[in-house]
Amino acid sequence: MADAEIIARIRELTPLNAQLTGWIESLKTPTGNRNRYTETDGILYDKGRIVVPADPALRTEILKSQHDTKAAGHPGQSRTLALVQRSFVWNGQKKFVNQYVDGCDSCQRVKASTQQPFGTLEPLAIPAGPWTDISYDLITDLPESRSHNSILAVVDRLTKMAHFIPCRKSMNAEQLADLMAEHVWKLHGTPKTIVSDQGSIFVSQITQELDNRLGIRLQPSTAYHPRTDGQSEIANKDDWAPLLATAEFAYNNNNHTSTGVSPFKANYGFNPLYSGIPLAGQCVPAVAERLCQLAEVQDELKHCPEAAQEAMKSQFDCGVRKTPEWNSGDKVWLDGRNISTTHPSPKLEHRWLGPFPIASRISTSAYKLTLPLSMQGVHPVFHVSVLRKHKPNKIAHRQQRTPEPVTVNGGDEWEVDGILDSRQRGRKTQYLVSWRGFGPAENYWEPEANLKNRGV
Repeated sequence: MADAEIIARIRELTPLNAQLTGWIESLKTPTGNRNRYTETDGILYDKGRIVVPADPALRTEILKSQHDTKAAGHPGQSRTLALVQRSFVWNGQKKFVNQYVDGCDSCQRVKASTQQPFGTLEPLAIPAGPWTDISYDLITDLPESRSHNSILAVVDRLTKMAHFIPCRKSMNAEQLADLMAEHVWKLHGTPKTIVSDQGSIFVSQITQELDNRLGIRLQPSTAYHPRTDGQSEIANKDDWAPLLATAEFAYNNNNHTSTGVSPFKANYGFNPLYSGIPLAGQCVPAVAERLCQLAEVQDELKHCPEAAQEAMKSQFDCGVRKTPEWNSGDKVWLDGRNISTTHPSPKLEHRWLGPFPIASRISTSAYKLTLPLSMQGVHPVFHVSVLRKHKPNKIAHRQQRTPEPVTVNGGDEWEVDGILDSRQRGRKTQYLVSWRGFGPAENYWEPEANLKNRGV
């Protein structure tokens, strides 16, 4: 609605409002408050501002002109209120403005959160035994060495024993699963859980391949929440591939800070010899004695991390908000910074994707979302730190200007409602497009190359 139409509508509704007509009539009496109110051409002014009749649809149009337009720039609550109050006034104005801005989908998509992130630290459960629970990471973009440019690092979460496996960054999930089977599974068996700091697609695809190949039934893990290990760092050398075996031995032979013993001893019950000098007290114990020593070491390991985890959790939780409790069906926004899209410029991409409904609560700090089919390559479980509650529109008669985009392979497209006309510009054909969810003012001439779905 244009400004002139808004003024005309106010002029039309003012005589129908008993309170406003009463104030206007009082101005004709000696006791009328002329210092505050004036009347011009059928419109009541309060200290120079137009008094708006109690019509939700009219007030919504005023908010659209003061918040949604390009000139207004979708300001926040206080700035929108200031803009509206320059020209208009009505009872309950602040509450109405706050509700309008709060439910603006465009603002929720684009604007960064100024609050601390959700999610207290939830330490992983202490494993029941060696190699029952493992973590893995892919260290990429290393200098080329013996046809390898990456390392797959797999770590047992209890004993901290690790395997460093040379590979290529371009390997797909099936090939990475082959490496896991060849270098880890054949030595240690099938783990109960796997945790990774890698992105959601990596987590989803490789765990699915392991599930198909080895029969692993993994509990759902959170996608892109890099707050787990960080245990695998290897010196970046020009010809590092031949050194991996030595690096792996050195790592496993040194005492780990969180356990106080070497991963070798935690896993096997003894430290292996690595030189001709015998270790003090080194002898070959009887089988029963070795099994007893190993059980004692591993039992102690289960208690070592508890104090460290408590201290880490206490320190981390000071910088975050309490984990929210959302229900199935609630809608949330998903931080798009960690979702790889086909958008030509990530800086121009929406900051928040969605909103998406919650399918279920996986843990105290992770939720499974119902994602569209076009995002089927994305692991649907996310930590609360990358989620934000969607605030629904509470203003009647309001139509959101920006429609819900159709996400294709992580990118955003808008649906074509119809082709209205065509024209030639040089050797190229342009089409006048009507966009679904937009009014006629948004019709735009588009080159044929922009219309990917030729069925429209």
